[in-house]
This record gives sequence, C-alpha cells and structure tokens, in this order.
Amino acid sequence: MGVIRTTVVNRDPESLLSETSERLALVPDCPYHLVKRALAIQGVDREDGPSLKDARDALERAAALDPHHVEALQEIAHFYDAVMPDRELAVHYARMCLQVVNRIAAEMTALVQTDEA
Repeated sequence: MGVIRTTVVNRDPESLLSETSERLALVPDCPYHLVKRALAIQGVDREDGPSLKDARDALERAAALDPHHVEALQEIAHFYDAVMPDRELAVHYARMCLQVVNRIAAEMTALVQTDEA
C-alpha cells in the first residue's frame, strides 16, 4: 500500500474531498493531491457528488503531470483493473509503474554496492 493510500484509509471521504479541493485550488498541478482526490471520490457515496469519471480524470492528470510518480501509476493501474475495468489501460499503467520502480531499484542497488565496495 502506498503512502497516499495509507493517509486516506481511515479518513472521512467527504472531508478528504473538501480538503483536496482546497489544496488543488492553490496548486492545481500537484499529482499527490490529485491522487488523494481520486481516492476520496471513490469513497464518496452520493448522487450529487463527483463521479468515477472525475476520479479517473484526476488519476489521468496526475500520471500525465508526472509519468514517474509511482503512486499515481500504481493507483491508476488499480483503478483500471478493479474500479473502471479496462484491461489494456490497467496493463499499460502497471508496466509504466514497473519501469519506474525497476529503475529506482537499480539506482538504489548501485548506490548500496558502491558503498560496499
């Protein structure tokens, strides 16, 4: 579970949605808050609230703003796998996430190996 998901798990979705709306009004291009908004939307259960399309749009925007944002990629892959099923997009974003994670792992491995040498 990612850091963003961990911060929203026990939060009231309505208050989280309000909070992220306020933050995004100040910093509209923040992938972190866009992902939090998408997670909040998924937890809000009311007809006059934002839709799953709004959640999808927030995740798509987060991934477009920062294509190396691991949690944005992880959440959008999960979204297309389980929430709004689209296997092709789920696999696409999962592959992007794995590429970033594998690059990070390789960089950290090289760092540790340099220190051990």
